[in-house]
Amino acid sequence: MNDEITESVYFQKGYDQGFSEAQERLALEFNRVLIIKEDLAFEKGYKAGIKKTKSQYKKVYNQIYDPNNRKSES
Repeated sequence: MNDEITESVYFQKGYDQGFSEAQERLALEFNRVLIIKEDLAFEKGYKAGIKKTKSQYKKVYNQIYDPNNRKSES
């Protein structure tokens, strides 16, 4: 009877420790995945911003310096 109680106590301690460590590892892995996703989303947004800025710059540049739109100075 005493051996069964001792075994049960140690089993529960081991289970609790294993469960705790597994939760900690999963939390760390989840955070790592979130950081990677945040970096990818940031990079995607950054590239989209650059593309939009270049597009707007080209429109403005073409409006100002397009030879076909220039008025002849007489």
